[in-house]
Amino acid sequence: MGMIASSYGTIQSVKALRDEDLRSELSSVHVPTLLLHGTEDQICPYDFALHLLEKLPNAQLLPFEESGHGVFHDEREKFNRVIVDFLKHSLI
Repeated sequence: MGMIASSYGTIQSVKALRDEDLRSELSSVHVPTLLLHGTEDQICPYDFALHLLEKLPNAQLLPFEESGHGVFHDEREKFNRVIVDFLKHSLI
């Protein structure tokens, strides 16, 4: 069974994505951050991930060469492996 979102929740999420600009606050994030981004993403271009990597002080970027926007779907095994590895090393 997949996740189901209410129409109200979906609309409010899209409005927040449209209206919120938090780029100026990225440098204040000091927790380990793993950026997973498909190099073939047509919705959020890969350059967005490069911008985040530059602005987030404690980030690492892992490109998914065979993925578009849905890295968790396109490269499921790799996605799961890198998430588990990141959590193991971040929680030490």
